[in-house]
Amino acid sequence: MHRHCLAPTLGWLLFVGASCCSAQAFLGVPYLTPTNPTQSDVITVNIDGDGCEALDAGVIYPPPITREGNALQVVFTGGYWTDPFDCLLTPGVQTYPLASYPTGSYTLNIIWRYPGLSGMEQQDLGTLPFTVSGAVPPITISAPAMSYLGLCALVLTLAITATRSQRKGPARDLS
Repeated sequence: MHRHCLAPTLGWLLFVGASCCSAQAFLGVPYLTPTNPTQSDVITVNIDGDGCEALDAGVIYPPPITREGNALQVVFTGGYWTDPFDCLLTPGVQTYPLASYPTGSYTLNIIWRYPGLSGMEQQDLGTLPFTVSGAVPPITISAPAMSYLGLCALVLTLAITATRSQRKGPARDLS
């Protein structure tokens, strides 16, 4: 009675079983923080990972940063695992502080080197433009102020309090 359901179920289980056992290294699109840096800010590279790759495994630490004019390049040396049972890193954002830079417009090229089948392989993760401003942007703080309605309520409250205290008469001496 249930033979016709057995074949699709086995096919589905084989498909899921075969697809679960291969992992691919995944590094997300890099981004910089803060988004609008000033001269006093340390610029940080952030890259999302799935736990199967180490962007920087500490082989060459800190990662070398080269600068030619306003063109910067950082080279991370890491690795990745293709077996999901070897993916022991916590998935999430991998963060690496770079440095503070003077006022100007820059480009940062991010390169990832890792061991592959034919020796060290290299992957260009992206080039990010950013601009460093010279001054800290002013912080505007809004202070609470009394509105016309609030002023009217204050005057009315003071008038009522003064009227009530006059009706009671002078204070008595209880001693």
